[in-house]
Amino acid sequence: MKSMTEEEAKAARRLYMKGYMRGKRVLIDLASVLDARDRFWSRVRLPNAVGVDVCWEWQGRVDKDGYGVTSVALTGQQSHRIAWILSHERLIPIGMQVLHRCDNPSCCNPSHLLLGTPKDNARDRDVKGRDRWSNP
Repeated sequence: MKSMTEEEAKAARRLYMKGYMRGKRVLIDLASVLDARDRFWSRVRLPNAVGVDVCWEWQGRVDKDGYGVTSVALTGQQSHRIAWILSHERLIPIGMQVLHRCDNPSCCNPSHLLLGTPKDNARDRDVKGRDRWSNP
């Protein structure tokens, strides 16, 4: 993992990600996500096999589509998004999504996660023969 410079850390503190608490939109800063690091990784099953191609399964709550859900600063967040933030020590840029190379919605392996636009995500879905009405 790459460490942030002091200047990057200061800039990151000014950035926020959206969250919802009791139906109301709230903002979560990077420090809140980083504070949850140990609790978050304790809920990810790391496989015995060593390798980049192995999924790290989320062991907590999952939503109806199979995506892991965790609480950060009292808001529900998708676990793969938090895994990306923790492994890169920065928030997800506005307009970007965290995509899975492995197509496993509960996977939190940082090497399986990449940033992409909504258009990239739709293209990936179409190329792999998935649609929004069916699971992979």
